[in-house]
Amino acid sequence: MNIYNSQMDAQRFLLRLVPKGYFWWLSGQAISKADLEARHDKYAEHYGCDLAPSKKTYRKKSGLANTHFIAAALPPEVLDGGYIWFLIATDGKGEIRDNSKLMGCRTKIGHLLWGDYVLHEATRPGKEGGGTRWSWYLNPQVEKELDFHRGQLLKQAPEELPGFFEAQLRRPMHHGIRQQLTRFLKRTHQNFHRMYPGKPWLGRDPNLPLPIISAYKEQ
Repeated sequence: MNIYNSQMDAQRFLLRLVPKGYFWWLSGQAISKADLEARHDKYAEHYGCDLAPSKKTYRKKSGLANTHFIAAALPPEVLDGGYIWFLIATDGKGEIRDNSKLMGCRTKIGHLLWGDYVLHEATRPGKEGGGTRWSWYLNPQVEKELDFHRGQLLKQAPEELPGFFEAQLRRPMHHGIRQQLTRFLKRTHQNFHRMYPGKPWLGRDPNLPLPIISAYKEQ
């Protein structure tokens, strides 16, 4: 069982495996380590989560699905002593295919979700070589809520915008999230100067690259 102490590390692991064919998933929370271990043991028995790499290679050649079980500790304010877990699987035959709760992350309604974040494949701009790329992004609802709050601050309390953006920069900076927040910051900077001509912008320079953060910063 892969248990991670940080959300960032667990998300990186999922990001490595999903593009390799682990497109099927389900997720939940465990209230304790014992609860998590019981869940893992059940899936290991039925789906072979803990098979050695050589056995997984054999299963793949035989047309059978492979699985992984991943977990990460949740922040105390979310669930003290609790964990979030993911079961992910490849295409193929086997008992895992009978699990009706599995979602397929290659479809829009089945994108892999984690709180504010969604993992999906997006088209890359031509300047980045084109094609597609898997990454974590802020989910559309969260992005919409942040945009609304940004607009309210622009109108009513522009001096609070720097602090608002500093809070957003505490998020794990996966490639997709970095892209979203860069666009967000540039748009806010432009709107600020249109609304308050001549007033200095006290926040982060939108032309500077965002910091690379490997885990949540403490508040």
